[in-house]
Parts: sequence; structure tokens; C-alpha cells
Amino acid sequence: MIPAISIWGWISLGKCALVVAALLAWALGRKALGAASNWLGLQLVAALVAEGAATALSFQGENNLRVYDAYLPVEFVALLCYALIWSGLQRAKGIILGVCLTLYGLVLWNELPTAWNKQSFTTTGYLLGGLVLVCASVFALFRIAMRSEVPMMKVPSTWVLLSIVVFFGGSIPLLGLTNSLIERQVAWAPNMYFINDGLYLFRYGCVLVAVCIGLRNTTPSPA
Repeated sequence: MIPAISIWGWISLGKCALVVAALLAWALGRKALGAASNWLGLQLVAALVAEGAATALSFQGENNLRVYDAYLPVEFVALLCYALIWSGLQRAKGIILGVCLTLYGLVLWNELPTAWNKQSFTTTGYLLGGLVLVCASVFALFRIAMRSEVPMMKVPSTWVLLSIVVFFGGSIPLLGLTNSLIERQVAWAPNMYFINDGLYLFRYGCVLVAVCIGLRNTTPSPA
């Protein structure tokens, strides 16, 4: 007899399907998205592996937070490089990347061993990484708005950068609020994660939109 799948199980399967769709779309339209899309592709591949492994562990009743702890540094590096390419910064780009990676590495060095042993989430690393990604993406969006010869919503990377801003900009305060409610043992606190799932849908939906716009453009993205 096949065991019943909970709502969270269906959500996990839906996330995997969404990432698969985004990855396939990226593979189809990567040339139209420019050289920066290689970093987006890396993030999508890592996300698919992480979501697949996390879903498998979840169905087995195992803790899957270690999977996300291992995935987050890859996501941070890939998306930060993507945003910096679109920032238009030349000489300062390497310096900014080095400083951000150093700070992020120091936070993980302090937090990851404890989180790994307790099989918990690297909250501080996620908050710092998300804040850096939001700032870098907002700057890149500003650069596109100032320099693009076409409406910025017709630039594929606008949608990718917007997805980063909305997802991390929304999940950072949501994570803090949810953890606070759980600590206070509020019964409906776990339902707050549904909001994060909505942000997840928006994030990878934006990737699909970016690919569609890229394929319709007659010239590839400059980055």
C-alpha cells in the first residue's frame, strides 16, 4: 500500500518540479541570457540537487537541514557573482566579491559546525547572505535602469534580479518572525512557511519569464 503524502510532501515535490522547469528553460535559453547566465545555471543545478535530496530525506522521516546548510554557500556565491556581473563595476567587482566572501566565510566558520552537529539551520549565515544578495541585486537593477536602451522589464536579467530581491527580501523578516513564534510555541507558527513557499514560486517563475523574454529578444543580453 502506498503511504499517504502530506501537504508538505506535495509542496516539496512541487518545488522539485518547479526547479526542473526553470533548469530546462535555462538550458533552452542560456545563450539569449548572456554570459552571466552560467552562474544562474550553477545555482539551478545546485538547487535541484538540494531539493531532490531534501525531499527524499523528508519522505524517509529524516532531518534534511544539513542539505540546505551545504547548498546555501553555493547559492550565495553563484547569485552574488551573477549580480556583480550586472552591477557594471569593473575594478571594484573583485574587491567587493572578496570582502563579501570573507565575511560570509567567517560567519559560516563560526556557525556551521554547531548547526551541523545539531542538524539545525545556519540562520545567521542565511540572513547575512540574503542581505548581501538583496543589496547587490538592487544595485544591479539600478544600473540596468540607468543604462538600458530598452525598457528594463524587457531585459531578461531584470526578472532574475527582481526574483532575488523579492525572495530574500521577503524571507529574511519571515524567517525571524517564524522562529520567534515557534519559540513562543504559537500553534499556527509553522503555517508561516506557506508564505515562503509562495516566494519560492515567484522566484523560479521569474526565471521562466526571463527565459521567455530572452528568447523573444533579437539580441542577447550584454552581460
